[in-house]
Amino acid sequence: GVMGFAMGVLPRLAMCKAIGTAKVTLLHVVVAHLSAADPSLPAALEADLGRCAAASNVPLAQLSKDVVALRVQAAEFHAIVEEVSGQDGAALSAAGGFADSAAGVAACDVPGTA
Repeated sequence: GVMGFAMGVLPRLAMCKAIGTAKVTLLHVVVAHLSAADPSLPAALEADLGRCAAASNVPLAQLSKDVVALRVQAAEFHAIVEEVSGQDGAALSAAGGFADSAAGVAACDVPGTA
């Protein structure tokens, strides 16, 4: 979430209207303060939203297949690191965090991918 606000709260800020004009909401005020603090934020948000729009066109079936493939590759990588580290403990140290992450990805339960 945004520092100080949970993401679910942000749309509700639009319901809090200014006295005298319903066109200005608390969300407008928050955005104005954030924009003043960092003028690059609106452009960054537009770029992020553009990527979301593009991602929404990817079929869920394809994403599911990609997740399954990633889980298989992660499990294979983790197995190789475990095998090699049995022969040489330095291999597990070198791959440490990545190997642990691969094990986590391989074991994760993603709905629709089992």
